Amino acid sequence: MALTVAFVGAQSIEFARDDVADLCARPEIGAVRITLHDPDTDRLAQVRRVAEHVVAGTGARHVEVDARTDLAGALAGARYVVTELEVGGVEATCTDLDVAARFGVRQTAADTIGIGGIFRGLRTVPVGVAVAQEMTRRCPEARLLSYTNPMSTQVRAVADVVPGIEVLGLCHAVRDTHAYLAGLVGLDDDTVDAVSVGANHQTFVLRFEHAGASVYAKVREAVAAGPRTLSAELMDRFGYFPVELGDQPAEYLPWVMRHDAELARLGVRVGTADDVRRAHRSEDEELARAARDGHVPVPRRHPEPATEILHALETGARTRVSVTVPNRGLLPDLPPGSGVEVPCDIAGGQAHPVAVGALPPQVAGLVRGFLTVADLVARAAIESDLAPARQAALLDPATSATLTPGEVDDLFDALLDAHAPSGLYAQYGTDRRPARRTARAT
Repeated sequence: MALTVAFVGAQSIEFARDDVADLCARPEIGAVRITLHDPDTDRLAQVRRVAEHVVAGTGARHVEVDARTDLAGALAGARYVVTELEVGGVEATCTDLDVAARFGVRQTAADTIGIGGIFRGLRTVPVGVAVAQEMTRRCPEARLLSYTNPMSTQVRAVADVVPGIEVLGLCHAVRDTHAYLAGLVGLDDDTVDAVSVGANHQTFVLRFEHAGASVYAKVREAVAAGPRTLSAELMDRFGYFPVELGDQPAEYLPWVMRHDAELARLGVRVGTADDVRRAHRSEDEELARAARDGHVPVPRRHPEPATEILHALETGARTRVSVTVPNRGLLPDLPPGSGVEVPCDIAGGQAHPVAVGALPPQVAGLVRGFLTVADLVARAAIESDLAPARQAALLDPATSATLTPGEVDDLFDALLDAHAPSGLYAQYGTDRRPARRTARAT
């Protein structure tokens, strides 16, 4: 009987292509049935074409592809469920960026915390929880492998509401950062032993070793000799290199986004709706055109986290990956139950998150504040109550560094108004909204 892997939320054609290609490259797993699910029939058909071309292009005889618009049918009998949810699509993110910009709140990605991450969590978490609940009916033994942002928020909510489903949040950033740092000091990343922990998108490299000896001093020298990036700045001030190489972490801090001089000094680019639309359109057009022509490029890259875990669990191989899981004694300096990013050993058919222990206090302080925002959004989504989400906005570093409390309320209400036609937040109601206090928007 074929192993069923369900991909729920086929919003990213690139993710689907890469995961399918990775499964095609692993015939030792045995027969695999991939079921793709998305309520958007056009989008689903496009992703299916990409997946089928990848299977044909690799010559994989052990993989078949199916597509279902009904979630129950897609999940039936699955052993692994991979979620790539983007509720509201690109236009919802563009709204988050545009409305916040009118209030003077700048963002980079708007998908984790920040006011955009808060609203993404409010619209995405209920869907992620519903998928997990449906899993208890259609495939109760399956593992949930989630690429969905905001990841810490999503993992916390699913674990709290549906504790019977094992959820592992997945991201490429830790692996890619370890490879980047290895290259800086002239090492092959396969020879490096590194440990990075924190919260997804605010994780720090705590240990970096080669042949049993620390090479962190060499990393610091190499980073100091390079350009003054946000990553270099954070390592210089907090002592450890962050696991995000681009501009994104700037929106999790109170000191960068509102200052033009800091943006220029650190080379941080402010995200805009036009940027998001352009990137999304370019990716989709390239792959869709390739699918129509029958020439989908098969990626040559490291294994995808989801398929790396699946492969190890199915074959008995041992591997270590970074995952986001509920904090159950893994990082005692961080809130219990929060979604934390830690190393995870896959062995003996089980996933074993590693208890790393105490964090450097300055790192714990940064991550604790990040998780407070994420946890409040999870609570708001679980309880269908906007009050904790408003509190999250007041505690959010970049938002609160830019606006007064009354202005934060106005921004929150403006975003609810802007999203109202889509109905994305209908489950929260409107009776808890306070009276307007200011007119900050420009």
